[in-house]
Amino acid sequence: MKARVPKAAAPKVTPRPDWVVVVLAATLFLAPTVGVPFEEMLQDTLKSMVVSLGALLGALVFFWGQRKSPAALNWHAVMWLPLMLMAWALGSMAWSHTYLAGVEAIRWFVFSLLLWLGLNRLTRDNLPIVAQGIHWGAVMASLWVALQFMVNFNLFPQGPNPASTFVNRNFFAEFVVCTVPFSAWVLATARGQDQIALRSLFLAFNVLAIMMTGTRSAMVALAMLAVVLPLVMHRYRMQLGLDQWSRNEDLRERGRVSALAQMTAHSLDRHLKALINTAEVLAGSRHLVTGDFKVFGELARDAAINAEGHFILIRRDLQQIVNTRAPVDAALPRTSNPEQVSEVIRTGTASVTDLNVAAVGNTTVFAILVPVKIEGDVRYVLAYVPEVSTIVELLRERQPRDWLGAIVDGKGRIVARTVNHDAFFGKPSSISNRFLGNSGVLE
Repeated sequence: MKARVPKAAAPKVTPRPDWVVVVLAATLFLAPTVGVPFEEMLQDTLKSMVVSLGALLGALVFFWGQRKSPAALNWHAVMWLPLMLMAWALGSMAWSHTYLAGVEAIRWFVFSLLLWLGLNRLTRDNLPIVAQGIHWGAVMASLWVALQFMVNFNLFPQGPNPASTFVNRNFFAEFVVCTVPFSAWVLATARGQDQIALRSLFLAFNVLAIMMTGTRSAMVALAMLAVVLPLVMHRYRMQLGLDQWSRNEDLRERGRVSALAQMTAHSLDRHLKALINTAEVLAGSRHLVTGDFKVFGELARDAAINAEGHFILIRRDLQQIVNTRAPVDAALPRTSNPEQVSEVIRTGTASVTDLNVAAVGNTTVFAILVPVKIEGDVRYVLAYVPEVSTIVELLRERQPRDWLGAIVDGKGRIVARTVNHDAFFGKPSSISNRFLGNSGVLE
């Protein structure tokens, strides 16, 4: 049985967090999550305060980091639109309601600031942080809706329930519909069954919260997203990073795979060495020197009870003379693995066989072959046939629950598999012919 160990991968790379992006993500999480527990302030006012403070804090962090940076700042023509609308709102103070026009100008300023910060800080690598903030903000807002819908939770004064922390249910439903693409992206970038299950659950929870409001426009938009969103995500899968991991993530996963594979290989080597030691102890029995095979057979049967396997004693002519799996007085056949038994006789060294069909029992097994030397000559070969389940248990103990791992023999046949072992045991592995040597990383 060959142990194939991946080559060591590059060391793990841990990028520094971009605190501007973290502040923006926290702002987008808090805005829908928090609400006013009294009627003296509108819910919209609190949300405007959260977003404005988050934008100003993000700008402060950004400029603090830029104070010694020689890098040029980014600009785009689209920035002129909110700035022009801000200027129009300021000008309208001369002929319209002064306070309302001033508030509108501030809103366009905050929007322009957020847009500019995103233009200078957001990349494909850190945009998922913002998406996480939007997604979990929607989850928390949906939690309030579920509580209001099911148990009449009334912490936040507003219109008819359920409206979460918004002034009415329509505002909430329209907000959560806008977050669905971000939640879908978060789901599409999940790694592992646990992440996929958890993120799917919360996306479904958000959709259910929209239905609790009964907002028809939101449900129509949701139906349209169900058609359009998968097409858009497929069309721009490369830009969204859905078809391949980033280089850093790829290096991290390669390092994890390499470390896990080496740990599994070392554990398998130790386990096989322990099996060889067990067989060698029995092979040193004095009853083999005297040729008392009846007593040796009794000793081997006693040993097989605790060894989780059975023992076979084979002569140099490849005839079995003891087999603890067969009845005591049964006629025994020749060995079913003459090539590897003959190799042990020739070299005088222990060996682990590939999978083969046993001569007694007609089952697929592998064996530990150790030479029995008497006066320096190999007189017999003792085969220790352990239960394959011990290898399966060893593999499963060292593999993450959501990973697929396998151990193959020298001919590329599956010895142990973490998933559906019984269905694949003894069958050719689909990847064994892709190894160029004794180690490597498969793409």
